Amino acid sequence: MNAELAEDRVEAASDLFERARRLRVQLGDRRGEGLALVGLGNAATRKGEHKRAAALLQEATDIFRRAGDRWGLASTLWRLADLELARDRPAAAEERLEEALVVVAETRRLRWQAVTLANLAELALQRGDAEQARALLERALAGFEARGDAQWADYVRGRLEAVAKPAQRAAKGGAARTASTRTTRRRNP
Repeated sequence: MNAELAEDRVEAASDLFERARRLRVQLGDRRGEGLALVGLGNAATRKGEHKRAAALLQEATDIFRRAGDRWGLASTLWRLADLELARDRPAAAEERLEEALVVVAETRRLRWQAVTLANLAELALQRGDAEQARALLERALAGFEARGDAQWADYVRGRLEAVAKPAQRAAKGGAARTASTRTTRRRNP
């Protein structure tokens, strides 16, 4: 189902998630129902159906909170952050990721924590806070290195280098711009 989303086959993914949801309801599997709702919410976000996505993700949030399912709750919060970004509400997305970070910290899953930190760093860059982004990326890097996750560690090192370059240019008297600033300028001439 997630493969269809990754390949931009959103309608096919929606159909599969809906079938999974119906099956899980029939089986009385609340966790499975919650996961299907997360998938449906993610697909709705991708289709631009933001009100529907919010309702589906809220229902999943309620299921996972009642069950004490930290993984389900964290995954729902990550999808809610995606929804907020699709709505062009980065501050709300950041709040969702901060909440997810608290939830995943309780699990002691370093990879989940590190991925969440890396995403928070990207939002810090978008709002122009390179110092906070650097601090978040350094925490993420420590988590990936502790797990021995070379691919993600390399990615974060690259992001740290990208964050350092504008600061280095500024120190030399050049204009400091983040990667997100350059992207924004290209989209909005």
